[in-house]
Amino acid sequence: MSVGTRHSLAVRSDGTAWAWGSNRQGQLGDGTDHTQRTPAQMEGLSGVEALAGTP
Repeated sequence: MSVGTRHSLAVRSDGTAWAWGSNRQGQLGDGTDHTQRTPAQMEGLSGVEALAGTP
């Protein structure tokens, strides 16, 4: 799991990546700037081993 100032990223054991929190600068990578209040799978990523957020 990785955390930024107002967002979090996580990798599940199946290699999928999930993100939630503030998205004002597009830090969740979903192409929007909308806050995500619950974990949402990051599309287009598979076999993920680690993630790093921006501070």
